[in-house]
Amino acid sequence: MRGGVRWLAAALLGASLVCDVVSDAAAMTATLLTDPSLVDHTPGPDLRIGTPDDGVLSDDVGILHSAPNVHGAASYALLSAGPVPVPGFNPEANDYAFVLFVDGTLEFTPDFAASTASEIVVAFTGGSLRSTAEFDHPTRGEATTTIAGGSAHMNPMTGEGQVQWSGSFSQIATPLADEVLTSAPGKGWIVPAPQLGQTGDPYIDDVVTPLLPPDTTALVVVEFTGTVQTDVECCSGFTTLGVLVAYTTEALGCSELPCEGSGGGGGGCATMETCRARVRDALPDETEAPNPKTFRAARKLAKRFAKLEGTLARAATSTDPKQSRLYGKARRQGEALKTTATTLDRKGLLGVPLAALHATIDDLVALIPGA
Repeated sequence: MRGGVRWLAAALLGASLVCDVVSDAAAMTATLLTDPSLVDHTPGPDLRIGTPDDGVLSDDVGILHSAPNVHGAASYALLSAGPVPVPGFNPEANDYAFVLFVDGTLEFTPDFAASTASEIVVAFTGGSLRSTAEFDHPTRGEATTTIAGGSAHMNPMTGEGQVQWSGSFSQIATPLADEVLTSAPGKGWIVPAPQLGQTGDPYIDDVVTPLLPPDTTALVVVEFTGTVQTDVECCSGFTTLGVLVAYTTEALGCSELPCEGSGGGGGGCATMETCRARVRDALPDETEAPNPKTFRAARKLAKRFAKLEGTLARAATSTDPKQSRLYGKARRQGEALKTTATTLDRKGLLGVPLAALHATIDDLVALIPGA
């Protein structure tokens, strides 16, 4: 069963295109990170590969004796036909049936014409993903998923989405056609080269960044959950949870994320109102908060943003020197909003991609006079 591998592809496509990262619809290739220092490593309770709580196993891994991480992959998927347990467990002792460690490349093209602020659309153009053996069975060894075509529709703010694709899987004799995967909300980071080592996330800065090639132009790290629905009898309805770490060395078309077109105008949007609307869309929705803590976090951010909008409204109807003071205050409120979001993200309470939220705030601040 390769639902986890296919959802890795969907997760990468959604997270790597939170915004238009290229100036035209050119095909791009992303490479899943591997390193010799990660060989035989398995994720511990923090669900990361390369951290001090890793297991190091050179033989069978997990409940159904999956193969070890022989290629030193930083990306993996836990899979099960049963319920997904609460994150924070040790994968060696949970109710997931097996683990796949995955490396390879993915090729995709943004479909800007079909994309909107709330839905990113991309087309599969190729790729090959190698996964370790599922479990101790002579016919279910290391396998390759080859992508022939398809498309993905992703909500960049929530991580939800769906992907349909076709291709082949070396462990199943029949072609894979019109497979559908649906994701639950995930969490992702897009880090352009100038920000590598400076995100404030210890895993990205201290573990992943030192392993990247020197010509890396962007890094994508995705925490994902999802399900797969397929016509292949063995595999429909499986749940999956894992982490994807991928990078590209190709030119992005802009030095910061997000950008639009060639990056012209004031930041990533043309008008103040457009930027304000994007910040509102990027903020967590308190009506969808899963618990009181995340509700209070969303409410706190909403109040801070309301104050920023109020300051901008007063500045628009004022004259100097008061107007200049208000615009300066608005810029400081924008930075304070980013700081609050970062703090909440580190506590696990943000509920939306931090990089995308920061980018929309930066775009708004870039349009404030005097910035």
